[in-house]
Amino acid sequence: MTVRSIKNDCVYVLIIIISSVMFSACSKDENKQESKQPATEQQKPESLSSAGQKEISSENDLNYGEGRKIFRVDKEDLNKDGNDELMVLSTRSDSPEQGDGPQKFDMLEVFVLDSAKQKYVKTISDTVDFAVDCIYLDMNGTGSKNIFVKTNSGGNSTVASEGMFVYGMSGDKTVKLIKYFDGGAPEITTAGKNKVKLIKVTELFHGVMPMAYAVPYTSSIYEISNNELVLCNLKYPEYYQDRITEATEKYYGLKKKVEMGMQMGDMSYPLYREAAEVIVNFHAKGDYKGLREFWEKEKESLQRNIPQDEFTDLSNFVIKILPADTNA
Repeated sequence: MTVRSIKNDCVYVLIIIISSVMFSACSKDENKQESKQPATEQQKPESLSSAGQKEISSENDLNYGEGRKIFRVDKEDLNKDGNDELMVLSTRSDSPEQGDGPQKFDMLEVFVLDSAKQKYVKTISDTVDFAVDCIYLDMNGTGSKNIFVKTNSGGNSTVASEGMFVYGMSGDKTVKLIKYFDGGAPEITTAGKNKVKLIKVTELFHGVMPMAYAVPYTSSIYEISNNELVLCNLKYPEYYQDRITEATEKYYGLKKKVEMGMQMGDMSYPLYREAAEVIVNFHAKGDYKGLREFWEKEKESLQRNIPQDEFTDLSNFVIKILPADTNA
């Protein structure tokens, strides 16, 4: 064997050794990448929270990392202990909803005063997508206040796009989410002689109709008691009776015109839509006796005066919601 061939063989072996080492090193790096675990809350970038701040001496100490900014800081005494809590509303600087969009902030953080430490301690940090406003109300006359974050995801239908986060503070100064409405255009209003504050939620009855003709109605009325939402439709029969009276008047007025052979002009789904409005309000009121009486009285007329698919839809809906007890 010549000296030249020995050198060539040595070079070839050396190349193989180097390649193996490089491949081994690359494989280890790839394995490290694959074995990385998702970031814990402590490992998340500071821009996703109040720069990792768990405690602050005052609102002036709030300091967000790059990519977030404060929209507003509110001060309210939520639990009537004489000390204001700090509600920090913030948003991503690069949020596409900034500017022309309805969204104003996407995170709520609440700091409560720890009298022993003489510092404000964060008790909750929550994402509130599509948030447009935040208000604070005493809902039951106790002096304690709930937090209401109003949301709007955009769109032509307020019922579909407007929602709300509802928060309450417990005795240990912990703030928790009580309820999230992703739609329904929740409205805070008052009712009754005592002017109790309520949350009214709207639904749409579509049936065979497109969105533009869907029937809106108050499907749920809530009170807040002990930081819980309580469904209380049955406590407010007068509210629903007013709407039933109005809806039945519209229905019978239109029915008279239809049976006289009058043209309905540009009206869409005549009688079907009006009958549906009566039915859903009886349903929301919980007055199934009244609903049954209306349906038994009007079903033959409806079958004559509206298309078969519309009548079948109403009939199936009534059968579905009526209790099996015929005395209901």
